[in-house]
Amino acid sequence: MLNSRRRLAVVTPIFSEQISGGSEKLIYQYTLMLSKFYEVTVLATRSLDYITWKNQVPVKSLEPVLLGKDLEKKVSQEWIDTENEDRIRVLRFSVEKERNIRKFNQYSDKLFRSFEYAQAGKSKFGAQLDKERIWIDMQGPYCPELIQYIETNERDYDVFVFVSYLYYPMVYGLPLVAKKAVVIPTLHDEPPARLSVYSNLFKDDSAYCFNTPEEKDLFHKLYGYNPSLGSVIGMHLPIPEMKKEPSPKNTQDSFDFLYVGRIDEGKGVLEMAEYFSEWQKKSGRNDVLTLIGKGDDKLLQRISKFPHIKPLGFVSEKEKDDQIASADILINPSPMESFSIILMEAWIRLKAVLVNGRSDVLKGHCLRSNGGLYYSDQDSFSAIADYLVSHRKEREEMGTNGKKYVQSNFNPEVVEKKLVRIVERCIRRRYSE
Repeated sequence: MLNSRRRLAVVTPIFSEQISGGSEKLIYQYTLMLSKFYEVTVLATRSLDYITWKNQVPVKSLEPVLLGKDLEKKVSQEWIDTENEDRIRVLRFSVEKERNIRKFNQYSDKLFRSFEYAQAGKSKFGAQLDKERIWIDMQGPYCPELIQYIETNERDYDVFVFVSYLYYPMVYGLPLVAKKAVVIPTLHDEPPARLSVYSNLFKDDSAYCFNTPEEKDLFHKLYGYNPSLGSVIGMHLPIPEMKKEPSPKNTQDSFDFLYVGRIDEGKGVLEMAEYFSEWQKKSGRNDVLTLIGKGDDKLLQRISKFPHIKPLGFVSEKEKDDQIASADILINPSPMESFSIILMEAWIRLKAVLVNGRSDVLKGHCLRSNGGLYYSDQDSFSAIADYLVSHRKEREEMGTNGKKYVQSNFNPEVVEKKLVRIVERCIRRRYSE
């Protein structure tokens, strides 16, 4: 133990081992790591659904907590036992307003248009910031009691760890404890990141953890500085005991491509389907692109009409692993990533990858690892796909390089050491002031 008396609070919209999202997996893993060294309390909502923020986690027991000087209220409390015999306390706060995603998307469109006007000096900054605050409330998860708990009990904790820049808990909770905060923004190059509310939020008072060098560069580009306390950490990916990989299901006259993730146009899935189908049509090949994941039903119906594409929907973790193991090439078409767990999972299985070059993060992973190639349009997609299916030796070398990259940079010892170091540096800076 570094210091068993240090108390640490993890603030996250969702906390569950069962959720497959990247930031949810990351904060769950970080919490387990930190519990080896600190007394950890998780401050989360009762939601498991980032679309509606519906309260889904049942109340296991009620614990009285202070939400103001003389205001005591009972909130949901549970305990998680870890392999290291450490116990993690989880306080769950009810979401007070579910999100209407249709109204939220409509408001978002108006907000981003008005933000462009504000940037051009055609509207008042104050009015724009008010609109952004409304957007944050609609974004959710709207849980004022969680924020009241942080404000009332901040002296009980040495450090607060916040994850996911987009959401209500970080936007309203971080300013209350900025000097004792470690921030994991999971930042993407997307319109919300340019809103004034975030440039006001991210100050050099806090420490920052980034998933990749590209995310750190994006932070500097958007907010104009490199944090005094900042570290590129990423996520630990377990390396499974490798069994003999299944033999290809064909004689390599055809190849199995795989996509794993949300079926969402914002993830580049439609563009990938169009590129893949056009490549198949012009080349006269008979390859298959399998899609794993759930999402937009209308988009899924549209994609299902493309030849050579096989949607499987949501599958078990074991089936997902089996699909990765039997695939020849993994595609990640997302133009916006902060890390990409699936890329690492493919490399662990010695698979070459094909990624969207518009994502600096994915492109950076490929350049540092020599584990894959990246495309920018239909022509480059087709040319690279042709190369990958016709160069077996190079394809296998990419898979080997990718696995070495994961083993060197994202093994548990490296990730844990970096994580604990940034927390300790945050504590030392605070107590030296």
